[in-house]
Amino acid sequence: IVLEETASLGGNTKASGGGLNVAYAAQQSQQEMIGSMDTVYAICAEEPQNELHKQLQEQVKEDADAYVASGATYQFDTPEFHALQTYKGGDYAGDLALILALCQNAPDTVDWLKGYGMGFKEKMIMLAGALWPRGLETVEPRGSGYINVLSAAARDQYGVQFLMNTAGKELIVENGAVAGVKGIMDDGTNVTVRANKGVILATGGFSANREMVKQYIPNLPDSVGTSNSPAAKGDGIRMATAIGAQTVGMEHIQLLPLGDPTDGSTNGWLSGAASYMVYINKEGKRFVAEDERRDVMCNALFEQTGGFMWTIQDAANDRISGREALVEQLIKDGKIVTADTFEELAVQMDIDPEVLAETMEKFNHAAETGVDEEFGRTVFSGPINTPPYYASKRVPTVHHTMGGLKIDEQCHVYNTEGEVIEGLFAAGEVTGGIHGTNRLGGNAVADTQVFGRIAGRTAASAE
Repeated sequence: IVLEETASLGGNTKASGGGLNVAYAAQQSQQEMIGSMDTVYAICAEEPQNELHKQLQEQVKEDADAYVASGATYQFDTPEFHALQTYKGGDYAGDLALILALCQNAPDTVDWLKGYGMGFKEKMIMLAGALWPRGLETVEPRGSGYINVLSAAARDQYGVQFLMNTAGKELIVENGAVAGVKGIMDDGTNVTVRANKGVILATGGFSANREMVKQYIPNLPDSVGTSNSPAAKGDGIRMATAIGAQTVGMEHIQLLPLGDPTDGSTNGWLSGAASYMVYINKEGKRFVAEDERRDVMCNALFEQTGGFMWTIQDAANDRISGREALVEQLIKDGKIVTADTFEELAVQMDIDPEVLAETMEKFNHAAETGVDEEFGRTVFSGPINTPPYYASKRVPTVHHTMGGLKIDEQCHVYNTEGEVIEGLFAAGEVTGGIHGTNRLGGNAVADTQVFGRIAGRTAASAE
């Protein structure tokens, strides 16, 4: 039985871009390398934080040496390299055992999703803040595919019952174990659900709970919105801590530099791979490497005039083909502007045409040579020189809460004494300790799918 507070399934997964990070050899071997092997070797040469970190570095270096020696030109990646980037990307604050479980289980989880009919596009991309081109895009729009495919399987193959418009309010504890949930329907009807083996919390984070966010980021400007579902209020964290659950990393909250200026959502633009984009400030200049971490990009964006930027892409962006009607509607709604030259585009962006043309000339030279002398970007899909060009105004938005309930690799929830709470499991953004101080773009959907699956298996096998 699933309790769902809102009238529709999906939460932030459905609202997300849908990109899933995975070192997926079956598709990487079919596309050319973008990015630099210097990035791989550099992360292997850093001072190890612990023995497991050292072992992963040695393994990745061995894999990289074999790749280079073979003369291969396909996209390099491994689950262990994915883990190293995730660990470093979170400033080594994440639990490396959890990170490794995420990255090593991701390929099999993709196969599992495909087994239920989940469709993914062939080309892997680099999502914003992902640091490497390992993002699988879904065939269905945004994150809707995961919800549609898995909810259908749950209903049709396993007889799962969904209680819609029903909010969980309290965990039932009997003899020291979680035995069910008390909830309330939106018409005021009280609901009690007894659990045979346990309760899984998959309630998401707290990005839409302004008071809770401000508790940890007191200086957050009131103008900063959120990309999250209104249901992301931290209810699962509240219910679990009420019975003594331990939290970890609650102060780590991520902003995304790609919010809609009107509401903070990630709607209203073409989105797409970070490797296809360039970021331009009000003065018509670049100000950060577009393949950087999200926190680095947001901090740089806050320093720009007006606190906003323009993303510029061209017709080579994979998101254009087959979505012409959407593009026309976005233009009509004033969400994006388009032109056949950078000078014409600049006029619509209200910036100096000569400055933008010069900026784009420098950027395209960097993209062609693979050397970005200004900001050190290393991942390019090529120059932006295929008209028409598209620009969209974007701002920082509260996007993800890295902190949450403390779990282990089997998704057991721990109490403040460091002991497992019998009968309670958690997966996804309600948990903490995986992403550290900063989450890589594309790791959230991977997190929900990998650990959601693990939580289900662990709960099902409970005595």
